[in-house]
Amino acid sequence: MRAAQQEFLRILPSFRVFATFKKVARLVYRDRWEQLVHSRRRQEEMYIPLIRACQERHRVGGSGTGTTVTTTTYVDTLLDLEVPVEGDPRRRRKLSDGEMVGLVSEYLGAATGTVLAVLEWTLANLVRRPDIQSRLRSEVEAAAGGEACAYLRAVVMESLRRHPPVPSVQRHMSSDAVVGSKLVTRGTLVNFSLEAIGRDAKIWTSPEEFIPDRFMPGGEGEGARLTIGSKEATKVMMMPFGAGRRICPGMGYAMLHLEYFLANLITAFEWRAIEGEEEVDLKADHGFFTTMSNPLRARAVPIEGSLTIP
Repeated sequence: MRAAQQEFLRILPSFRVFATFKKVARLVYRDRWEQLVHSRRRQEEMYIPLIRACQERHRVGGSGTGTTVTTTTYVDTLLDLEVPVEGDPRRRRKLSDGEMVGLVSEYLGAATGTVLAVLEWTLANLVRRPDIQSRLRSEVEAAAGGEACAYLRAVVMESLRRHPPVPSVQRHMSSDAVVGSKLVTRGTLVNFSLEAIGRDAKIWTSPEEFIPDRFMPGGEGEGARLTIGSKEATKVMMMPFGAGRRICPGMGYAMLHLEYFLANLITAFEWRAIEGEEEVDLKADHGFFTTMSNPLRARAVPIEGSLTIP
């Protein structure tokens, strides 16, 4: 499943043409279309039997026989979900197998791939900056799972600023607007580079440098928010999870995981560069997710008496 998911995410950017040109693109890019169909069938072969097992457990658990479902999985929530019928929004229907396979694939990719990517970027920067790593470890250990560690949040925010897991988002213009000297008309599809926003030298001092203190009191990023409300006048400083009505629904989930895993990884191990190797390379690979072109290689040295952060 992991191999299939990684392969799907690797080739997914090349499939965007089918969302725009549809039938014509299938003829022009026939080999690419066959690759997409093969990848999708591979997912269905793996996911549908698991979905069927959840359906059976769901059916038995709700049949009144005394058997109860003891756990609730993501698939269980999809089995309960009903969506409007196309053409008749007053009627509702259950999700099809294909829709559930697509949602499971999206969940596995977006919920885990993004967190793993940001964690790797964060550790890479901490290997390059032992001083920041040492300070982070000291402050997390001092918090000992009690009060929130402000510096931990600052490190995560700085990593998201420099290395947003998704390189860009697309939005349709809801009204005409002038960008620079160019008129962008309503309905135009506009691409926003999330990385460029986070590295705007007009907003950030030394934007290419990894400086978590910019998010501490007195820093230029103090109070920076990850959400932008439609009625707020808040200046957009960074938006690694997108913004507006289509902001990533898993933002809170991702931040919780990032802080939890980073706190435990940094207190359980000291992350060092490997002797004899060149400095960690921060060159990016802009695929469906932005990952390191050269995966992180580091020496993880266990720390005696380390705490597990609850």
